[in-house]
Amino acid sequence: MGASLSDLGKLSAAESTFTKALELEPENEIVLYNLGLTQLHLGKLPAAKKTLERLLLINPNNSQAANDLGVVLSQQGQLDKAKLLFKQTIVKNPSADALYNLGLTHSKQGKTSLAVKYYQLAVDKNPRHARAITSLYEYYRNRCDWAKTKEFSQILNSLNSPDPGETPFINITRSDNPQDNLVIARVWSNSLYYEPVKFNYPNHHSRLKIGYATDGFRDFPTTHNLLEVLRSHNKDKYEIFAFSWGPNDKSIWRKKVIEAVDHFIEIDSLSDPETAKLINQLQIDILVDLKGHTQNNRLGIFAARPAPVQVNYLGYPGTTGAKFMDYIVADKIVIPPSAQKYYTEKVIYLPHCYRPTDTRFKIHPPPLQPSRSFIFASFNSSYKIEEAMFKAWLNILKRTAKTVLWIWVEDNPVRQKLTAYTKKYGVDPARITYIHEMDKPQHLARLSRANLALDTYPTNGHTTTVDCLWAGVPVITMAGRNFASRVSSSALTAAGLPQLITKNLKSYADLAVELAAHPDRLPPVDKQSILFDTKSYTRDLEKAFQKLWTMR
Repeated sequence: MGASLSDLGKLSAAESTFTKALELEPENEIVLYNLGLTQLHLGKLPAAKKTLERLLLINPNNSQAANDLGVVLSQQGQLDKAKLLFKQTIVKNPSADALYNLGLTHSKQGKTSLAVKYYQLAVDKNPRHARAITSLYEYYRNRCDWAKTKEFSQILNSLNSPDPGETPFINITRSDNPQDNLVIARVWSNSLYYEPVKFNYPNHHSRLKIGYATDGFRDFPTTHNLLEVLRSHNKDKYEIFAFSWGPNDKSIWRKKVIEAVDHFIEIDSLSDPETAKLINQLQIDILVDLKGHTQNNRLGIFAARPAPVQVNYLGYPGTTGAKFMDYIVADKIVIPPSAQKYYTEKVIYLPHCYRPTDTRFKIHPPPLQPSRSFIFASFNSSYKIEEAMFKAWLNILKRTAKTVLWIWVEDNPVRQKLTAYTKKYGVDPARITYIHEMDKPQHLARLSRANLALDTYPTNGHTTTVDCLWAGVPVITMAGRNFASRVSSSALTAAGLPQLITKNLKSYADLAVELAAHPDRLPPVDKQSILFDTKSYTRDLEKAFQKLWTMR
């Protein structure tokens, strides 16, 4: 009975059934295990821990229970205890799941080499262990090891499993095929456990209550882009809530968000069902998810349907594939009308670029050297640099004189790989400068010295592209088929620079070469363009929210 309820998603009823069954058979291992697993899925980590520990006292050799207890401890942040449990489990039963979980725990502690070791052992044990394969793919992609990246990408393509392993975020950044993106997103969203609570929704308030939810209310791109919107909201018409979890970096950014909203609510200590109940009690009208399928998301909150209108916005450039997400905020470039069929959400279009911009910094570039080279720049993360694009960059350098390329790469092994590849391709490595991270004002000042930014594909720059434009640096992009590969095209169009959007690598490289040869043809960036008008953007966003509320 309990298992049937669990399969139907009725987890609280299943938990109650298993608990009653234990009153009759207190040492029934199957019932104890199912109860612990149900509590884990409900997000009741202390209860799950207690139940699984009780089971292991009865049978210390139950490796499945030990593995799941390790997962509970890892989710609670007790990483050393989790590792010890996984290691003990592996001695008794070296399953692929336990090996993978040990690797994942090492990864959470920043011990990447050990993480990769155990991911590989998991794949050796089970060559079709989707999550371990995905983790290896991500590791090699981040390090620009393109041979290994291709190997694991092909394995991912060959998998035909109910659990794709590959996260929706990995998929949208690996492939610009929107149909594939939709399939993967649906699988993950459909796998979310949630309570089918029947919440009551209010009809209307004097002010529309809008709740933004993210772990990014800190020194992070989400806040960099959204802060001025939060400040610009019409507080006479809208009551703004910020639901925050994750690290409190005590930065000025977090402080400014707290000052900008009406209510800043930390939900770290609450489970997803508890948070959903709180949101409903607060009578939030429109609940806005700023995470989607990115790391540390809490889509489980949205799965419980705590608000009458739920929106996918800004943080995730793709569909959630979720029945419980009503709308996605976009523009007609990132989601052309013909592409709406690849989104489970209804598309609500803003008139210009879907994303806000961070325009608060005045840029003071350092003095220029009189005889400097023409500077190409790419400040995107290394995972976005694919082999075909890097070859295109090297080809551009080969075809131009007195040009250099700045790339933001902090990791020495990645620098070494790119340097070796550059030599092999016949380009002097001295023409590439590896840039380190800086605080945003210093970063923008440095960036303003570049002549032309080169975008990545299939994952475009998002904040990176807008930062380049705000620093006065035009950006060449290549438009793809999915949302993530069309973000720069949206920003460039709003900035009045559609001539910098290309359709293939040849036209991309040809345009870069032409502009390097004729710097006088570089189009100026108009900082008065609609892209940088945050107040108008906020009014458009509010009109969209008002429309959603009216259409509910």
